[in-house]
Amino acid sequence: MTTATATTAASIPGLDDLERQIRPLSEEREKLEKEIAALPQRRALLDDVAGPLKDKLADGDRTASAPLEEIDQKLREISHCEESLHKRIAKIDARIQPIKQRIADLRRAATAAKNEAEFQEWCDGLDTRRERAKKYLRGLVQELAEIRLEGDKGARRWNNKALQAFERQIMEPFRNPMHELQQQGWRGPLTDYWKRDFYIIGLLPPIEQNGNGKPKS
Repeated sequence: MTTATATTAASIPGLDDLERQIRPLSEEREKLEKEIAALPQRRALLDDVAGPLKDKLADGDRTASAPLEEIDQKLREISHCEESLHKRIAKIDARIQPIKQRIADLRRAATAAKNEAEFQEWCDGLDTRRERAKKYLRGLVQELAEIRLEGDKGARRWNNKALQAFERQIMEPFRNPMHELQQQGWRGPLTDYWKRDFYIIGLLPPIEQNGNGKPKS
């Protein structure tokens, strides 16, 4: 019987190594994103300083010109820094994406293998149940057939008396055995896809034959 394996990192060959490769790249990417996130505050601080200086310049105070140019330079540097950070992130993403794809492929393959193993285990279980049911079935159908033969034997000897006894002792109790079991609490399985039942009649075992193909006497 096949045993299904769990699709954990420890059980998927190569997955641990890929995750170790991606971890420092993800950490570096997160660091760069934090740097980008801090840039708007730096811009806002410079804009706060530039506001009064622009007012001075508008009023004709030429001394505000140099500080404003310095602020513009810093703002350009921030924009250049942001652009550079985005390019670095793009390069990291280009390295991360193939690794992520390989991780996804490994997990998908492991999941498919696990599902297939569980399916085979389920099939093995069906085989076991079928053989067990066939074992019980052989005994049941033979017993039912022998009950019929016994009834026929009694009818030949005692006629109606035997037929009445057979009716009372066999046919009446077996007239609706499913209903009797249901009254005792037995119930049909709740199935969504498989609603077929099994029909059982009394049968005798195969007749043993001689080498010439004729029944043994």
